[in-house]
Amino acid sequence: MDQLEQLRHLRLTTREVILRWLVLTPADTSDLAPLLTDASVDREHRIDRLLHDFLAATPQEPAPDIVPGG
Repeated sequence: MDQLEQLRHLRLTTREVILRWLVLTPADTSDLAPLLTDASVDREHRIDRLLHDFLAATPQEPAPDIVPGG
């Protein structure tokens, strides 16, 4: 999977997690809460790894010089 596909997958995964959270939050989720927590921790590690790999492979650009009034 190339980096753009990984970032797209990350965005879709994040959206999916947020939507699930919004749907399940008002409901009685006492039995689902531990399962969601475990799933979110696993995804968090995968997301961190993807972001780390992406940022490590992306060359850093120097910040542009900003001239006041220019």
